Amino acid sequence: MAFIRYICHENVMKKPVTMTIVSLIILLVALIPVRDMHLEIPSSEALPTKYESRQAFDTYNDTFINKNTADVYFVLEAKQDMLKEKPLTNAFTFIKQLKEDSLVKQVDSISTALNVKSSDQLQAMLNNPQISAQTKPAVDSFINEHYMLIKATLDTDQNSDQAKDFVRKWKEKHSPLTVHIGGYPKFEQEIFDEIYEKAPYGLALVLFSTYVILIIAFRSVLIPLKAIIMNILSLTATFGLLVWLFQNGHLGLTESNIALVLPVFVFGLVFGLSMDYEVFLISRIHEVYYQTHDNNVATVEGLASTSKIITSAALIMIVITGAFAFTDVTPVKQMGVGIALAIFIDATIVRMLLVPSLMKLLGDANWWFFTKKRDKSSSNEQLKS
Repeated sequence: MAFIRYICHENVMKKPVTMTIVSLIILLVALIPVRDMHLEIPSSEALPTKYESRQAFDTYNDTFINKNTADVYFVLEAKQDMLKEKPLTNAFTFIKQLKEDSLVKQVDSISTALNVKSSDQLQAMLNNPQISAQTKPAVDSFINEHYMLIKATLDTDQNSDQAKDFVRKWKEKHSPLTVHIGGYPKFEQEIFDEIYEKAPYGLALVLFSTYVILIIAFRSVLIPLKAIIMNILSLTATFGLLVWLFQNGHLGLTESNIALVLPVFVFGLVFGLSMDYEVFLISRIHEVYYQTHDNNVATVEGLASTSKIITSAALIMIVITGAFAFTDVTPVKQMGVGIALAIFIDATIVRMLLVPSLMKLLGDANWWFFTKKRDKSSSNEQLKS
C-alpha cells in the first residue's frame, strides 16, 4: 500500500497532464484498428482444421459448392391452390422479376424445370392428361397446394453485404402473393439487423442507468460521466487489439474475422466489471474526501487502499477468462482474449493512471454536486444557529 501511495503521489499526482496524455495515446493507438473490424457469424472455419467435421465440410464445399455464389429460397404462398389461374400468373410474374435482378445468376423454379415461359403454357400442359402425368414429379418438387418453391442463385458470396441487401430488398417488394424468404443470406441478414437495430437501445439504457446510479451514489456530475467515457474508451481499445491480433493474424494467430456476438458479450460483461472496480475506487476516495475535503489526499488514499483488492480481482478474472485463449475454437479464443485484455487495460492504464490523473486535474470540480449540497447544508445549519 505504501508503494502504491508513493508511486501515485510522486508520479501520477505530480505529473497529471503527462500521465493523462500518455494514457490516452496508448488507448487511442490501440483502438485505431477498430475501423477495419469485420463482423461475421462463425461458420465451420471457426473450428481447427484437424477436426474431422471441419475436414468433411471443407471437402464438401470445395467439391460441390461454388463459394462465389449464394442460394436464396423463396416460398410463395397463395390463399387458394397455387395451380389456379390467378396465383399461378402472379407466381410467374414474380419469377420473371427475379430473373431480371442484376444480382441473380440463375433461377430454379417450375418454369425452368419444365421449360415453360408463362402460366398459360403450364396450365395447358397440366390440362393434357398424358403430359400432366409426365410433369407431375417436377410439379410436386416445386408446388405443394398453396405453396411454390423458387431458388435464386446470387452472383455473390453468401456472407457478403450484397446478399444481405438483396434479401432486404425482396422482402419489401410488393406482391399479391405472400413471400417467405430463406437461405443462409436471409439467416445472416436477420441476425445482423436484429443486433444493429436493438444494440443502440440496450447501450443507451446501460449508459443512462449507470450515469443516474453513480450520480446518486457519489453526488457528483463529472465522476459518472468520466467513468462511462473511460470505460467506452478502454473497451474500444480492446476491440482494436482484437482486430489487430485475430483479423490481421498477428502473434502467430490464424486470420479470422471477429465473431458477431463478441462485442455485445464483451461489452456487457466487462462494462459491469469495470463499473464495479470504479465503485470500489471512487467510494473510498469519496469517504476520504468527505473527511478531509482534500481532493489530492482523497485520490492518493483511495487508490492506495483499493489497489490490492482491485488488482487481485482483476488477476483472477484475467486467469479465468484468459484460459479460454488456449482453445482451438476461434470464437471462444477471441472471447477469452478479449475479456482478459479489457480487464487488464482497465485495471492498469485506466485505474492506475487515467483515473487519478483526471481526479487531480479536475480537483474539487469532481465533487461539484456533492460540494454544492454540503455547502448548502452548512449554510442552513449556520442560519439555524
